[in-house]
Amino acid sequence: MPRLALARTLLLTVSVSAAFAATPAAGEFSLAPDASGRWAFIDAHGHRFFSFGVNDVESEPFQPVPGTQYYDPIPTIYSGDRDAWHTVTASRLDRARLNTVGAFSDADGGGPGNGFLRTPVLYVAGFASDRALDGLRSGFQARARANAEAELAHYPDSSQLLGVFLDNEANWWGLDGNSGANDTLLEQALSLPTSDEAWRAAIDFLVDRYGSVEALNAAYGTSITFFGGLTRSLMLGVSTPAAQADRAAFEALAAEAWFSQAAAGVREIDPDLLILGSRFAYRVPDEVVAAVGRHCDAVSTNMYRITPSPDESTLQSFFDLTGKPILITEFSWRAVENSSGNLNTQGAGGTVQTQAERADNYDAYVTSLAKLPFIVGTHWFEYTDQSPQGRFDGEDSNYGMVDIFDQPYDVLIDRMRSANDHAELVRTSVVANDGFEELTGSLPTGWGTFGNSNGNVNASTLVRELLGERTLKVFGRFVFVANESGAWQQFAAEPGQMWFGHVFAREDDDDQMVAGQSLGFIELQFRNAAGAVLLANGSQGEPRRAEIEHLDALDRWTPYAVRAVAPAGTASVRLRLGLHQNSNAGSGAIFFDEASLAPVVFRDVDRSGEEDAFDLAAFASLVAEEAPEADLDGSGTIDAMDLDLLIGQD
Repeated sequence: MPRLALARTLLLTVSVSAAFAATPAAGEFSLAPDASGRWAFIDAHGHRFFSFGVNDVESEPFQPVPGTQYYDPIPTIYSGDRDAWHTVTASRLDRARLNTVGAFSDADGGGPGNGFLRTPVLYVAGFASDRALDGLRSGFQARARANAEAELAHYPDSSQLLGVFLDNEANWWGLDGNSGANDTLLEQALSLPTSDEAWRAAIDFLVDRYGSVEALNAAYGTSITFFGGLTRSLMLGVSTPAAQADRAAFEALAAEAWFSQAAAGVREIDPDLLILGSRFAYRVPDEVVAAVGRHCDAVSTNMYRITPSPDESTLQSFFDLTGKPILITEFSWRAVENSSGNLNTQGAGGTVQTQAERADNYDAYVTSLAKLPFIVGTHWFEYTDQSPQGRFDGEDSNYGMVDIFDQPYDVLIDRMRSANDHAELVRTSVVANDGFEELTGSLPTGWGTFGNSNGNVNASTLVRELLGERTLKVFGRFVFVANESGAWQQFAAEPGQMWFGHVFAREDDDDQMVAGQSLGFIELQFRNAAGAVLLANGSQGEPRRAEIEHLDALDRWTPYAVRAVAPAGTASVRLRLGLHQNSNAGSGAIFFDEASLAPVVFRDVDRSGEEDAFDLAAFASLVAEEAPEADLDGSGTIDAMDLDLLIGQD
C-alpha cells in the first residue's frame, strides 16, 4: 500500500486491526499455537497472522468453453495491458483486506510485486480419478517430486509462497467420491485391471489379513474360489463387521502410502515449505485425516454451507485426529441478483437472493470461523463469476468478487473488509463463555444480567445457533414503562484504551420485535472505580451502543460491532447485550451468539507516556510525511507491517 494511501486509511478509520495482516513479511513461514492454544501463521519477523484469501485470481478461466461469455479482461478491458489488470485487481484485494492469492490463481495473480502470499495446488499425483491409490504404485514419490517441481517452477520467488496444497478434492471415498459405506478405496482398487499395482496391493492386503480364501469367505459371507474373484460389485453387497474393518484398514494403508511419499517428494525440493494438506472435498474418512496429520503441516478442506454456520463438529474432529491447524480453502454463496447473468444451476453452496445476503454470509462465516482456535485461514471461492453459459464442467454460478465484465460487487468487497478486520480482533477476545454454552441454572455461566425480573434473559436452544448448541435469548419485562434487559461481562480497563465489541444477533420470525417499540443492542460501558458509567468527557451518562431494529436480522445471524476509546477516569469496560422495550407493546425477542470483546493495543508513538488511540493519529502523520520514525520495524520500508507494531501485534 503506498504511504500516502496508508496514511489516509489510518486517518479515515479506527478499524485498524487487519491492515497489518494485508502484507505479512516475505520469507519462510511456520504455524504454531500461542500460549492460549490459538494457532496462526508466523512470518520471518515473528508476526502472527491469519490467511484471508480468494481463489482463482486469474485473467481467464481454465479451459473456457468456445461460444460462451467468460471473464477475459486483459484483451477486452485493459487493451492487452496485464500490468493495468494487476493494479486494479490488487487494489480490490487490498480493499477487501485479503492477504493471500489462493488456489487455481495465475502465478502472478494480483501482481508479482504486490506482496500477496500464494498457495498453489501441486497435483503431485496428477489428475486421474483413482489418484488417491497412487501411493500403492511404485515410483510415486519420484512422480510426486517431478509434478511438484513442474508447478513450483512458476514461482521463482519462493519467499511469497505461504505454503502448498498436495492435491484438490481427490476421491478419498472411492470410485463415486461419496461416503457410501460399502464403496470405498478398497472397492475402487478391486475394480481396477489386474495389471494395476493398486489392484495387486488390495489383493495382497486381503491375503495378509486372512491367509486363505476360506477364512475370507467366512468373514464376508461370500463363496469365491480365489482372492482375485473378489470384485467391486460383489463387495458392494458385503456389510459384515470384518469387511467394514478391512475397508477402514485399507483406507489407512492407502492414505499413509500416499501422504508419506507425497510429502517426502515435496520436502526433497524445499524442506521448509509448509504443506497445507490436500484440500478435501468437505469430509473424508478418519484414516485419511489422520495421515494428513502425520505428514502435513495443516489440514485443508473445502467446506461449502447452505447457512453461514460452520460445521464445528467436523472441524473439531479434524483437529482432534491430527493436532494440526485447519484452513477452509473454499466456501461461497451465489445470488440470484448478479450482473453476469448467472443462473446458478450448478455449483456447490447455497443460493441467496441478493448481493447483500452474500456479504452477510461471508461476514458471519468468516468471523465465526475465526473464533475457533485451530482455524488459520479462510479462502473465498472465487475472484470472478463463472460463465453464465457454464464453465468447462457446466458450473454457471455467481461466485465472484467481480462479474465477468470486471465490475466489482462493491457490497461484498466492502463487507469482506470489515469482516476480516473484525475476525482479527475476535481472535483476541477476552470474553468467557462467549457462545453461552455453559450454564448455571438457566443462565449462561460467567455472565451477569440486568432487568432479568421474570426469566426474560436465558440461554436458549429455540433458534439455530451459529456455533455450539445454545444462544442468549432476551425479551422485555412488560412493566408498562420503558425498560432494558440483557447480560454483561466486565473487565479492567484504562483511560485511552480502544475497545472493540462484536456479537451476532438474530430476530426469529416466530417471535418478532415490534417496530418502534423494541430493539436489540450491543454496547460498551466505561465505568469509573465507583461503578458510575462514563461518557467521553468523564460525566455520567449513556454508553456507546449499536442498535438492532426490527427486520435488521430477521431469521439470519447478522454481525454487530462497536468500538470506543475509554475516557478519563475509566477503571473497567462492560460489554452489554440486551433488548430495549418501550412499553408492553414492545413484544418479541432478540437472540445473541458468539460475543467478543477485545482491546486494540497501541505503541506509544506520540511519546506521551501512554499507549492509546492518540498514537494512531500520530503514526498517520508520520506516514504522510514519509518520516523515518514511521518505519517501526526497521525494514527500510514504511508499510503495513509497521502498523502491526503500532497496535502491538506479535
